[in-house]
This record gives sequence, C-alpha cells and structure tokens, in this order.
Amino acid sequence: MDIPSSSHRKQNTVVQLVSTECYEEDSRKHELFHKQMEDESKQWELDVGILIEEEAQAKQELEQFEIGQYELEMMLNDLTITGIQIRL
Repeated sequence: MDIPSSSHRKQNTVVQLVSTECYEEDSRKHELFHKQMEDESKQWELDVGILIEEEAQAKQELEQFEIGQYELEMMLNDLTITGIQIRL
C-alpha cells in the first residue's frame, strides 16, 4: 500500500479547492440566472396587465364612439323624416 506523498496530498487538496470554488461559482451563476428569470417574469406580468388595461380602455372608447355614431345617425334620420336633408 502506497502512502501518498506530501506533494500528492497537496495536489488533491488543490483539486478539491478548485472543484469547490467552481461549484460555488456555478451555484451563484445559477441563482443569478433564476433571479433574472423571476424579475423578467414579473416584468412580463406587469406589461401584460398594462396591455389588458389599455385593451379595456380602447374597447370602452370604441363603444362610446359607436353609441355616438348611432345617435348621430338617428338625428340625421329624424331630420330627413321631417323633410330636412343634410349632405355630409
């Protein structure tokens, strides 16, 4: 049975330290990546929420426009019925 030399033990220790440092660095990178993904996901949720609000507002504006258009058409019909014709 060979007894590891001092230099061999030092090499093993260095390899273990480097492996540990690489693992810790990879872990930090992994955590950072997940944090960035969480932040990006939250930003997407905010953006989608804003888009939903804008869509609702646009629908409401369109509905009001259509109501106004309908009311204008009714007024024009009333004027035409009474004998007043308006050219647009």
